[in-house]
Amino acid sequence: MKFSLFNRYSVMTEEAVDHGMLGAHYESLRSAHDQLLPYPMIPADTISASRLRLFIPHRPQRDNPVARQRCAGGARNEAQGAQAATAAVNCMALLWTVQLDGGKVDLHDFVPMERRDLDMRGLVGYLPMADLKPGRHDLRLVWNADGGERGPSRRREYSIPFWYAPEP
Repeated sequence: MKFSLFNRYSVMTEEAVDHGMLGAHYESLRSAHDQLLPYPMIPADTISASRLRLFIPHRPQRDNPVARQRCAGGARNEAQGAQAATAAVNCMALLWTVQLDGGKVDLHDFVPMERRDLDMRGLVGYLPMADLKPGRHDLRLVWNADGGERGPSRRREYSIPFWYAPEP
């Protein structure tokens, strides 16, 4: 799906926006056109809370084939109770890397989440903001870092800039 029917954006290209701000990454900016885009998300482009919620969707069609190769037990999580949650987090942590302003984010602090409002399941984590200075910050996510350049299992990068504006 293209953003513009006639693709008149010769300066503000799709590549430019992918490395700028893509509305589908911000829950407050998503529209009906973004409903089928399983992108990592934060609540908004401006954050004033002491923690930033980051939702990383589980995309079965893409994640399961890679999980079969990398995760204990393959793509089938047959654990019960709390062990099922731990197994899901451990597996997703093998598929994704996350950085905040260049520093690694440990996904083992995340928990599985069901988002019925989005019709998605995935991981959610709450990143502390207290040590950040007000202003722009950048989340960088990579899925399947060793995945090559082509095909459904290719490496995928996501950039989510946001502005931290703590309330006085």
